[in-house]
Amino acid sequence: MKRPQDVKKTGKYLFYSLPEDVIVVNLLIEETRFYKGPYADYAKDLLEIENVRKTNQISYSILKAEARNIRVPDKNNYYYYKGRCNKVTEKIITDRQNILYGISVNSPQMNCFPAFSYLKNSNYPVIPFADACNDGTHKEVTDTTYKTSYIDSAFVKVPVLKTTLEAKTTADKAEDAANHLMRIRKRTFKFISGAYKEVPQPQTTESILQELAREEAEYLSLFTGKEYSNQYIVSLQYTPGADTTHILAWFSEKAGLSAVQKPGYFPLVLELNYEGHLDTLKKYQNFPDKKRINGIVYRIPARIRVSLKMNNALILQKDMLISQKGILSVYPASVVKKIKNGVVLHPVSE
Repeated sequence: MKRPQDVKKTGKYLFYSLPEDVIVVNLLIEETRFYKGPYADYAKDLLEIENVRKTNQISYSILKAEARNIRVPDKNNYYYYKGRCNKVTEKIITDRQNILYGISVNSPQMNCFPAFSYLKNSNYPVIPFADACNDGTHKEVTDTTYKTSYIDSAFVKVPVLKTTLEAKTTADKAEDAANHLMRIRKRTFKFISGAYKEVPQPQTTESILQELAREEAEYLSLFTGKEYSNQYIVSLQYTPGADTTHILAWFSEKAGLSAVQKPGYFPLVLELNYEGHLDTLKKYQNFPDKKRINGIVYRIPARIRVSLKMNNALILQKDMLISQKGILSVYPASVVKKIKNGVVLHPVSE
């Protein structure tokens, strides 16, 4: 076994690399949009509804966080192996990335890497208040004028009625919507109480009530507003190094994720805590510092507790095996020759 810098002719050697783990954090983010009702200013006067939101709003929240690790070749740990016999060389198995997989085992099928679509499936309506003008946009206005006529040797003022159409004001439309809402509620009450003489067929009762409830909610939203939500996944990656903390991104409930720090944003901090289970092995580790190593170099990963925090609040915690945080060891060539059942040294990505 030789390191790359110690090999002049690579054609006769088996080449492989050791793994390096990349932490992938997947965030399920919900975007909520609130559209104020077009008649929100009249909700208290016409319907006695208080504390109505009167501005459009957008908010974001993290619904779920998951973490996993994928393995890639470690650019700082490549090795060339040349055995004295082909039997040892044939036992060394690598994956599709040429990462050392195991000894005397079947080749792994594939390396699984996460794939995400960053296209948001929007369910926001083009017209959030479709029934806002259901009662018409014009109203009749009757104006009385007087015409002077000469009747029986006397001047008499005769009233003349003139009817014109005028566009409804927002206040007029709000009053129409409130009146229609009251009519819907009266119809629903009469239908439930059995006040109508004509009774519909039993199988249509549920659908009638559902349609009345839908129409009532639609007209009520003209005053109270509507809220729509949309969910999407964002994938953040980090390759652990010497640092124990790393800021993955910045998050704001009003604006969502950001790659840079901005006012009002909280950091999404990834913390890595070593559990110390390799301390005993490190104490007795005797990795040879030679140009030629008589065996196969592999890696014993370290168990790391990965925590994701936002504004010091813990939202995710998971134990992971991180290869580059572990220690190097050697499988002696004499032991490799005797392996029959197979040994998996570095499993493919989970």
